[in-house]
Amino acid sequence: MAKRFGGKYSPDPAASKDGLPDHPPISQRAVTSRDEWRAGVLVFGAVLFAIQGLRGDPRALLLGLLAGAALL
Repeated sequence: MAKRFGGKYSPDPAASKDGLPDHPPISQRAVTSRDEWRAGVLVFGAVLFAIQGLRGDPRALLLGLLAGAALL
C-alpha cells in the first residue's frame, strides 16, 4: 500500500469531514450575478455591432463584424 506523505504544506485529512478540501475548485465556483451582467452587456453590444454592419456597405460590414469580434 502507498504511504501518505505528511509535511508542513500537506492537507490534514482529519481536519475535513470526508477528506475533501473545504473550498470547491475554481471550475466549480458559482458565477456571480455581476459577472453574468457584464458578460451579457458585452455580448449584447457585439450583436448590435454585427447587426449594424449588416445594414450598410461592405466597409460597414467589415467594421461592424470586427467590432463585434473584438467585444466577444
